[in-house]
Amino acid sequence: MSHENNPDKAAESIQRALAINPQLFLAWNDLGRIQVIKGENGAAEASFRMAISEVPYLSAPYNNLADVLAKTGRYGEAASCLQSSLAADPSQPGLRTELGILYIQAGMSDQAIAQLQQALTTDPHDSRAEFNLAEVCQQTGKLAEAAAHYRRTLDLDPSNTIAANNLAWWLAASPDPAQRNGDEAVRFAELACSRTQYKMSFLIGTLAAAYAEAGRYGDAINTAQRACDQAAANGETNLLQRNQQLLGRYRQHLPAHD
Repeated sequence: MSHENNPDKAAESIQRALAINPQLFLAWNDLGRIQVIKGENGAAEASFRMAISEVPYLSAPYNNLADVLAKTGRYGEAASCLQSSLAADPSQPGLRTELGILYIQAGMSDQAIAQLQQALTTDPHDSRAEFNLAEVCQQTGKLAEAAAHYRRTLDLDPSNTIAANNLAWWLAASPDPAQRNGDEAVRFAELACSRTQYKMSFLIGTLAAAYAEAGRYGDAINTAQRACDQAAANGETNLLQRNQQLLGRYRQHLPAHD
């Protein structure tokens, strides 16, 4: 009987076993997983903590507890659980990337960067680590570093639409003239828009900025108007106002950057 097909009966069976022997750590771990399926996060947390108290040297209960804590927005606590999991088993593939993402969610940028850099040292082809490192660098104002990581993300995963968009914006609107490249910005921005069928206003706005940087102001004006129309259709007031401001610049043959 699988947990997913009949979680209530599975939970009852495990609870009977635990009533006989509460020290069955694997049973506590399995019970927690079933409680997660049932949406009983508080009970699942208690079950995983019981499993950890019995066998603090195994990684699985820490990972499961981290998932529950993250679901309830307790990102710092979840990160601590993954640190304990890594101490129990440092060889777990991808776990440092997950830890880095939790640190981003907890607002702990320095710790996030350290973990993601270590993840990439272990696996240079980890596109999720590369992308999240780009994101945290952007959030902390390390924009040139972020652009380099977005570019590397696209080398590893050409389907990453957000990386393509964010790199395109940097190439179109960077404050550093040496970093701008209108033609390349257009290529990445068109890719992002085509993948989303031109339905996302912020991607369309980036494409307009790219056209402007490439000196294609007619295309920039038409595309910025399209971004405004899409933002209005989506009820995105702030994006509508921003794209209207940029549209005014393009009509004066001015790029998105100052």
